[in-house]
Amino acid sequence: MPDIGELRSLLTKMKASNGPSPQLDKDIATVLGRLPGGAEAPPRWTASIDDAMKLFNELLPGRPMEIVPAPGNKGFICSVKLYGSMPATFPYAMHIAKTAAMALMAAMIQTLLAVEIDPWS
Repeated sequence: MPDIGELRSLLTKMKASNGPSPQLDKDIATVLGRLPGGAEAPPRWTASIDDAMKLFNELLPGRPMEIVPAPGNKGFICSVKLYGSMPATFPYAMHIAKTAAMALMAAMIQTLLAVEIDPWS
């Protein structure tokens, strides 16, 4: 698993992003140890909901997750259930983004960060 600093840095980049980005996909692959071999580019996790869902299910199998349209047609909200044992643990990792894939990737990174901090999350 990536360390907390790498996950925090990646989440900061995702929150600052204006939308899908091949560079952000590469950053995700690097932090999560999923760089493809050779000159092959990583999957388009930030642009493709199918690729994003596949990665989510590989890293967080069985974890409850929901993606819904944001109010006012301003993108998508993704929430991922957390099970933290710490009193300050929020019940969900949530993120709002312009695309469903971006919302899912950011919420997934937020969940991975929560699990690193509190393994019961």
